[in-house]
Amino acid sequence: MTKQRTTGPTSERAPRSATAWVAVMTGLVVLGAGLISVVRWTLIPAAIDSRVESTSWVDSTTGHLRTLKLTDGRSLVVGRELLERAGGPPAFDGATIRKARWERSVHIDNTEIPLPVTADMWRTVAAIVFLVAFGWWLRTRIRLGTPTVDPGSGRHTT
Repeated sequence: MTKQRTTGPTSERAPRSATAWVAVMTGLVVLGAGLISVVRWTLIPAAIDSRVESTSWVDSTTGHLRTLKLTDGRSLVVGRELLERAGGPPAFDGATIRKARWERSVHIDNTEIPLPVTADMWRTVAAIVFLVAFGWWLRTRIRLGTPTVDPGSGRHTT
């Protein structure tokens, strides 16, 4: 006589809780990476002491973002509002750019320009939060519609 393996409530819960944990962690990683990118876009956490070698458009942003290539080898992505406050892209060409880490303004040559969190940045944060929340909602909707097998009767339930 062979023993049959039975599945109880704890063995059914383990895969679901593991899946939920993975989903939560994935959502948090996506959210964290997105927020870090947006914060870096503000330039507020960066320490800068270099000269701007060139400026160029960031692909597929319809003119909202520019890349500043610095003589120290870094490339900084900046928004249109900072460009406008500085006097446009020509104001950056060859300019010295200085800023202490977490300082809320940047010095371009001898001009101090504040670094606000712009509307574009808030829209980007809102889009990231929406996508993570939508993914979580979609995951719960799919899970609720997935048929499961009742271990006692062997019948499919939804």
